[in-house]
Amino acid sequence: MTKHEIYKKLYQLAYEIGLDEPFGYKPKIISGFPGIGKTYFTEHNLLSESSDSDSSKFPKDNFPQNYIEHIKNLRKTTSIILVSSHGAVREALVSEGLKFVLCYPNKELKAEYLERYKQRGSNQSFINMMDKNWDSFIDQCKNQKNCHHLVLNAGEFLDMPRVVMLPGGWG
Repeated sequence: MTKHEIYKKLYQLAYEIGLDEPFGYKPKIISGFPGIGKTYFTEHNLLSESSDSDSSKFPKDNFPQNYIEHIKNLRKTTSIILVSSHGAVREALVSEGLKFVLCYPNKELKAEYLERYKQRGSNQSFINMMDKNWDSFIDQCKNQKNCHHLVLNAGEFLDMPRVVMLPGGWG
């Protein structure tokens, strides 16, 4: 059994016996801006169980409620849950009382992030949309209430040391 399988089983058992915070630890929900490294983090994080929940894979007819239910279910088995930074998702997290960390880049990093999108193979329409709406998206993140903010600087990505050091209780 791998370390990830052990973590997952421990979380499942803890929730089955009614522990809302297994082992005194709340799973961290991180609402991450595109390009911060959510997928990379999930694929390379060896210290804890994590999940990258891609909101584009959820049917839009019941969105974001179906996505929020998925996040709630992940809390039973996962210690770090990476989710979309869409405004509808953030507002649904707040209205459901789910504490989260909002991770987004410094506003001055537009050129760096547009290059990240190109490097990871994002389609041109996505890159154009991010280029056009960059200031608005960052301002919306900055103005988000009822969450903890984690602002990335030039060259930074979401990584384990920063996540581990996030304040307790934000999950």
